[in-house]
Amino acid sequence: RAGMLSCEGEWHEQAGDKSRAMALYEQAVAVAESAGDQRRLADVLFLRGYLRGVVGEFPKGLVDLKRALGLYERLGLQVEQRTTLSGVAGLYTRMGALDEARQYYEDVLRGMPANKPARERIVALYNLGRNLERSGRLAEAERQFEQSLGLARELHFERGQVYALRGLAGVRNAKDDGAGALRLADEARRLFGRIPDESLRAQLLVERGAALRRLRRAPEALSILREAIGIFHRSEALAEEARARDELAGSLADLGEWRQAYDEQ
Repeated sequence: RAGMLSCEGEWHEQAGDKSRAMALYEQAVAVAESAGDQRRLADVLFLRGYLRGVVGEFPKGLVDLKRALGLYERLGLQVEQRTTLSGVAGLYTRMGALDEARQYYEDVLRGMPANKPARERIVALYNLGRNLERSGRLAEAERQFEQSLGLARELHFERGQVYALRGLAGVRNAKDDGAGALRLADEARRLFGRIPDESLRAQLLVERGAALRRLRRAPEALSILREAIGIFHRSEALAEEARARDELAGSLADLGEWRQAYDEQ
């Protein structure tokens, strides 16, 4: 029952309904605790802790993730330990503690077997790249995203490719290379297909809107950025919504709409 509840929660989370997902994770934790199933409890604590970080409940999220980590350590589950460490790093990144988060991501990569291109490595490389991107270390971020993209292509892992292309588009936008960012965002959009991930779709919309703004096509960017803001707002992804609103404010300012730009800021 706990497994089914957490599965349904993940479905709602990817569809952008974070409130419903959180309610299901709460139920899953209660069921796993009452059943005394330590493995299942660790799994659902990880899901709840990660989501708590996304919606800004940082202290509670950290408690859940560290509790899950302790359970995985006692059960000797190394892959799950690394995944949870990445979750802790992601939470610190959302808090703005980028240096501390980066140490966790680097520890995760060092702990992985290097003999084969696993999906776990693709995700870890992307996460480290995202951290470096937010830190303004663009050349280093680009290297991590390129490695992630190469491995994802080798494994025909479409979701991994889309995330890595998003990262590379973000780096191009940060460098004011709108044409390069738009090309990468459009390539990611073609691969996206029917991946049920509204958050990822919104991230692609932001990079596409940002690229159009840099190409002096601000009127086209407005509707794209507003669509992304709507997705982030409904799913309570505050940091992502702030980035999208910042790009929208810039586009409005480019068009001389100073009052609207001010309101978005």
